[in-house]
Amino acid sequence: MRITRLQFVLLVVAAGGLLVGLLAFLQRAQRVREEAAIRQAADTRTRAEMAKQVAKQESEKRLPPGRLAVAKAAEALAAERQAGRDVVQAEATLQKASAALTKGDAANAQALALRAETEARQGPFAMRAHRVKPGETLWRIAKRSSGRGSDWYRIWLANRDTIPDFDVLRAGLSLKVPSEHSGLTRRKGM
Repeated sequence: MRITRLQFVLLVVAAGGLLVGLLAFLQRAQRVREEAAIRQAADTRTRAEMAKQVAKQESEKRLPPGRLAVAKAAEALAAERQAGRDVVQAEATLQKASAALTKGDAANAQALALRAETEARQGPFAMRAHRVKPGETLWRIAKRSSGRGSDWYRIWLANRDTIPDFDVLRAGLSLKVPSEHSGLTRRKGM
């Protein structure tokens, strides 16, 4: 039996259709496997986060109330410092809370720790923004903001990720200028 050209073309088209259908099926199956893997990873992350939270709650149950309040206040201070707030006053209050705790005065330590948390959340931001103008230097910016040009080093420390070379400032660059109590120390001798 001979196959005519028409039959051959029809056979090729049918085989191609089957191949296309098979490829589409395989792609859908791959997508379903990927989605299942994503769901499983999300479930695993959720379970791990829940386990961490339960472990934290269990450890908090074992801590005395004064010590727990001091620990939570220390976490709050760290978070507010990271956000750029001035937490110097709150740190002093937290030190008083720690001292009260070591003396055995848990009630006073708890009250001081709560006050430290409040002070940290209400503290002013320790950094202000400054847009560099053409021809400006870190010395000039420091002189204008704090009255001491020698504070240029504090500005550079606050912006090390933005200014790799303190001699080169691009106009239009946005800098964080630290306040007096920002926790960034001056260089010795300045």
